[in-house]
Amino acid sequence: MFKKKGKKGVVEVQFNWIFVMIAGGLILFFFTTIISGQKATSEKKLNTDLVNQFELIFAGQGVATGTKNQIDLPPVPLQFGCSDYAIGEQAKTLGNAVVFSPAVIDSKKMLTSTLAWQVPFKVSNFVYLTAPNVKYYFVDFSPDIQQIITGGMPLGDEYYQFLNRIDYEDIVYERNPTVKFIFNMFGGADIPTRLPESFFDVSDEQVRAVALEGEGYLATSSDFTPTLRLKFYKKEGTGWVPDTEGLQGDAFSVLKFETFLGAVFAGNAELFQCNMRRALLRLKYVANVYDQKLNLLVGNQKYNCILSTDDDDATIGDPCCEIFQTTEFSEMSGLIQPNGMLEANRDLELTRLETLLQGKNENAMRGSCPTLY
Repeated sequence: MFKKKGKKGVVEVQFNWIFVMIAGGLILFFFTTIISGQKATSEKKLNTDLVNQFELIFAGQGVATGTKNQIDLPPVPLQFGCSDYAIGEQAKTLGNAVVFSPAVIDSKKMLTSTLAWQVPFKVSNFVYLTAPNVKYYFVDFSPDIQQIITGGMPLGDEYYQFLNRIDYEDIVYERNPTVKFIFNMFGGADIPTRLPESFFDVSDEQVRAVALEGEGYLATSSDFTPTLRLKFYKKEGTGWVPDTEGLQGDAFSVLKFETFLGAVFAGNAELFQCNMRRALLRLKYVANVYDQKLNLLVGNQKYNCILSTDDDDATIGDPCCEIFQTTEFSEMSGLIQPNGMLEANRDLELTRLETLLQGKNENAMRGSCPTLY
């Protein structure tokens, strides 16, 4: 005959099961915590490694001029600020590189292009970044300017499109995460009041615009001068509103074609302004270096540059001495404030000094003198 289990045995069995469940839960929690910690550590290390790899890439882009590349990206968003970039929580400074890009690049590939910014001496390379899934629409640009723009764009031709104003309303949204409209507003034309209908329901944050304003006719890259203005816009519902958040002023001077292209790729007006400040501070630094170089040449006994007692601005000695007395470098540096902003209404003066320096540098070469830059 079988013996019946008493209440004590039932309680022991129940207790054993409770103990097993608690112990199993603790073990599961322990290993889950370890795995999660290892995953977080691995992701952090991977992001750190990727950030360091991009540091080398950006450094190379900042040195080489006129390069175009396609770079494979990991399946994580690459975020850009004015002076730094980040993958996850791992960030790195861009150093001296001036980089114009969308605020976020989330794609399998990154497209890059570089152009030298010269005024007239080389100040810095401008690095332009984008991705195949970012769309650019250039509205009302002439065939001549279309060719110039195409020459500056990164590799590929499917991510940007040229069209006339009459075709603007018929643009169909292609589900791009970021869309940028670039309007040629020459002759006092106004920016369209509404977006194309297919963009009405797209998130406001995904759509931006920049307008190029001026008079006359754009035919060559040299026509991109400070007489032209850049104004930024953002989507609000079905229309456009000015993008002036964080800005000083509502428009920017075009300091050569390279800055126009920077406005095309910059994620918003604030990023563009910040990068232009960094570029102008770099200009201020380089101009000071060249000015110091001239002081050394004036003091070089080889040229015997001695100031005339009759005119403190004149020199006697080697014919090169007069060229060495150039003041345009110091004047150019003086136009740029410590915060990187040009003094008000002095953008055309920067162009005038650039022209003078270029002429004097050519005179130095013709006279077999050391060049100014």
